[in-house]
Amino acid sequence: MAEITWTLPMRSMDVAALRTAAADVCQRYVGVTVEVELEEADCATAFFSIPKDDEGPAALLEVSIYDLGRDGRILSVEEESSDNAVRWNDAGQLGEDLADILGGEPLD
Repeated sequence: MAEITWTLPMRSMDVAALRTAAADVCQRYVGVTVEVELEEADCATAFFSIPKDDEGPAALLEVSIYDLGRDGRILSVEEESSDNAVRWNDAGQLGEDLADILGGEPLD
């Protein structure tokens, strides 16, 4: 399965900053909404709802942020999460947009 990952300069899991950044991403796209949940102390997830359009069906796309402790924070888009496989290009774009706002750098 595919995965796209970015490192983030956050010093800790900052859910408020994540919520603000995810809302900013939604402003770029018509009909896209987001809910951000702190699933564990070391994992937050942005669930983006995207409407049906010419590119495909309505979908729930998942972008996760993991706190790896001393190894930092990463943002990850995983193909097997939610409907990411169905709208993979959109999931990757939302992840990239979120990473950009948060100052992320792609991991090779």
